Amino acid sequence: MRLKTLDKRDRMQLSLRESLSCEIFASLSELNEYIEADTLLFYVDYRSEVMTRPYIKKALSEGKKVYCPRVEGLDISFFRIDDMTDLKPGYQGILEPAPDALRRYTANMQNNTTMVIVPGSVFDRSGNRMGYGKGFYDRFLKRYDKLIKTAVSYDMQIMDEEIPHDHNDVKMDLIVSERQVLRING
Repeated sequence: MRLKTLDKRDRMQLSLRESLSCEIFASLSELNEYIEADTLLFYVDYRSEVMTRPYIKKALSEGKKVYCPRVEGLDISFFRIDDMTDLKPGYQGILEPAPDALRRYTANMQNNTTMVIVPGSVFDRSGNRMGYGKGFYDRFLKRYDKLIKTAVSYDMQIMDEEIPHDHNDVKMDLIVSERQVLRING
């Protein structure tokens, strides 16, 4: 399921991905959860993922605190950025911030006005998420459980049938695509 969906996503033309990403973030930016969030934890798009870079810049210009992930062994940590130039190629060539202890997002910072924007390969209507197989986000989200867990996804990645999941997988609170906003209850 993951490979089939990623293959389909990878075959999308760049212009379509740009257009759909714009629609996704237009919907996201209208949500009360986003408007009220003072802090955003954004992934930096890679390959055919929903494009986040223009929206990271927009969030920074809106005065929101923005943090981006850095792979550290088997985990990810988020570090605050002030500008896109704070990001340099890291794990698998993905742009990452420098590991600055004073700019690290910590557990005592989390609250219900912090939104984490999560990537993935496949989602279902119950909030289940299939990532890329390394478990980086699931481990992070288990430690930071007060965040508003928000997946951005192309509509073709959302399945009507329930996807495989287990006790290690963390459900999303919201899934936003170009066609719909799914609010997951409990």
